[in-house]
Amino acid sequence: MTHDQVRTIEWAPVSSAQYQQWLAPVRARLVRRRDPADSAAEATVDRALGTLLPDGPDTPGEHLLLARVGAEVVGQAWLGLDGRGALVRDLAGEELLPALERYAAGIGADAIKISMFEPDRYPGAPGYRVVNTQMRRALTDADDAGPRRELREMTADQWAAFRANQESDYAAEMLRAGQCATAAEAAARAERELAELLPAGRDTPDQRFLMGYAGGEPVGFLWYCVDPGSAFVLDLLVYEPHRRRGHAAGMLRAMHDRCRTAGLATIGLSVFGFNDGARALYDALGYRPVEQVLVKSLR
Repeated sequence: MTHDQVRTIEWAPVSSAQYQQWLAPVRARLVRRRDPADSAAEATVDRALGTLLPDGPDTPGEHLLLARVGAEVVGQAWLGLDGRGALVRDLAGEELLPALERYAAGIGADAIKISMFEPDRYPGAPGYRVVNTQMRRALTDADDAGPRRELREMTADQWAAFRANQESDYAAEMLRAGQCATAAEAAARAERELAELLPAGRDTPDQRFLMGYAGGEPVGFLWYCVDPGSAFVLDLLVYEPHRRRGHAAGMLRAMHDRCRTAGLATIGLSVFGFNDGARALYDALGYRPVEQVLVKSLR
């Protein structure tokens, strides 16, 4: 598509009659983006689509679009609007992004976010910065040598201390990363997301809350969840007096061992764009980027 064609793109809403034809390639792309080891990928995507689009093309806040140059359909997009922010949930044709930015600004968005599922292919879109990177490693990889730290289940007192700080810590990180525009927005989002993740608190199924020990002394904590065939690290922290001594790597290697024993195939995690130290650690431990979330101001 030429530059002139991109500038003449018009976005048309998907009608009820067009919905199933629009949805089929969206579903296929979302399934392909899932972990290859996830045997329930299709079911997971179908649940997500049902949650995000309960009323199909008439779902409030969701913009299901066809890109047209004259009478010709040249692409499609799915844009979610949350307050003053727009999230590109799907886009067929990255060359359409400037036109989608104009559309998002036209409906009142102050910023736009997009997920790139091939970070190495897209070194950076003009005006965008990385908010966070999703990473993954296979547990079948043989190269996992190095010292381990002892992991123990959190006690009731350790859990209480851990939970008391989660919302404020998570809100501060989202605000620093640019995921939220204000402290109030970050605090509300942290409270909502943690409530959804932990409806039964410490007893929520498939959640693991562990303390890391070195020489019998607690040096940090590790929180992860498990799905069929995989695990995802939700939080990892080494306490300030114990940092730069290899504890984070040792805790992760010990977690890898636990997950292998449980028959899991992969582990994923997310790292904020500002956290260069954590990104270097994960690179060194064999994690590879599978998705980057980027944001751009539209004002």
